[in-house]
Amino acid sequence: MTYDSLIQPADPGAGGGAGGVGGGYVKITTGGLTINGTISANGTFPTLQDGGAGGGIWISATGSVSGTGTIRANGSATNNAAPSGGGGGGRIAFYYNITQPGNGTLTPVLQAFGGQNTASADT
Repeated sequence: MTYDSLIQPADPGAGGGAGGVGGGYVKITTGGLTINGTISANGTFPTLQDGGAGGGIWISATGSVSGTGTIRANGSATNNAAPSGGGGGGRIAFYYNITQPGNGTLTPVLQAFGGQNTASADT
């Protein structure tokens, strides 16, 4: 189950049972911001059973914001044929002033997907 606040995420992701580690927590409070790389709080792929859940990302920028980067808090897939599951997607909150000159050039990719169950059923 995915949890944490939709508007003010503050929790890291939970770890999977005997498996993946949950994603971390990122909070950025700044004036101007350029994102051309990746800001990530993904859960990790497990060596055994369940995937880790995505963590939380909270970004607040008061000045000019630009870039084409990626912001993600994805849950990890599972790695076991036994009954197990992927980690839930995390939370992303991104606040900026759309009327600030130049902020129309921001085109980030935002991802908070749940992880897939990659196990195959016994036949």
